[in-house]
Amino acid sequence: MTITNKSGMELTVHGKTISPGKTKDFPARYDSGIMVFSDAGCCTIYVEDGKVKFKSEGNIEAKNGMKKDKRGLRYVNISARV
Repeated sequence: MTITNKSGMELTVHGKTISPGKTKDFPARYDSGIMVFSDAGCCTIYVEDGKVKFKSEGNIEAKNGMKKDKRGLRYVNISARV
C-alpha cells in the first residue's frame, strides 16, 4: 500500500516518518490495519475484501487517490483538516 503525505506535517507509520509531499510504500495489513499518526490526529487504514477502508480520529483524513500501486491498490492520500 502506498501512502502519500498531503498534509503540512510529518506522519509516522510503523516507526517510519513520511515528510510532507513524500510517498512511501508499506505492506498491506489485513489483520490489524496500518496506523498513521500525526500532530493533527491518527487514522487506521484497513484492507477488506480487496477494498481500502479508513477510520480517522482528530483532524486527519485519509482518502483513495487516483494512482494504483503495483498490487492494484489505490494510493492513500493523507491530509489534515486544519
